[in-house]
Amino acid sequence: MLAAAAGAFVVPEAALAAACPVNRVCFYGAQNYGGSQEYYHATDISIPGCVNLIYNNAMTSYSNYTDYTYYAYDARNCSGIPMFKMFPNRSVPNVGSLWNDKMSSVQFWN
Repeated sequence: MLAAAAGAFVVPEAALAAACPVNRVCFYGAQNYGGSQEYYHATDISIPGCVNLIYNNAMTSYSNYTDYTYYAYDARNCSGIPMFKMFPNRSVPNVGSLWNDKMSSVQFWN
C-alpha cells in the first residue's frame, strides 16, 4: 500500500481490491469493488470537510462502512454538481453510467 494524503491510502490497480475496512469509506476504480482502491478513515477527516480524490474521475463502486453520510461531487474542492449521497453502512457495486468515472471530490457530513 502506498501512503497518500493524511488518512488516505492507495492500493495499486494490479492488486486485488480488499474488503473495505470498518470505519472507512472506500472508492474503487472498477465495478464490484475492483481496480484501484482509495479509502479514508472516518476520524481522519474533519466533518464537514472536503477531500479531492487521488484517482480523479475514476470511481465506479464504493463502500461506506462508517456512521456518516458523504456527498460525491463532479469537480475538485467539492464544487460543481453534488452527484449523489453515500449513506452509512452501504456498498454500491456499480454507480451506473450516469456517474461512472465522474467523481472528483467527496464531502464528509455526520
